Amino acid sequence: MIKVTDEWYLSADEVCVTLSKKGVIQSGKTKGDIHYTAKGYYNNFKDALKAMVNKDIQGLDDIKSMVERLYKLENYIDNVIPDLVKISPVTK
Repeated sequence: MIKVTDEWYLSADEVCVTLSKKGVIQSGKTKGDIHYTAKGYYNNFKDALKAMVNKDIQGLDDIKSMVERLYKLENYIDNVIPDLVKISPVTK
């Protein structure tokens, strides 16, 4: 998996790109364990990253918070792009 932010991760296979969100199990025998929940399946990394941004800011209720979060996400994405380029097939 490729870490995009502290909570969002991408993985890919020959069929699709999966956007997953990191979480911590809250109860039961495995309480405290980290798990990853698939939040969407996409044709390419670009669509997965767009979806991640949309999902990430949905809960914010004011413009200032949205803008601050978007700048932070942009910074994360800029750092992830070189890794994506290494593993993505080149298409024209």
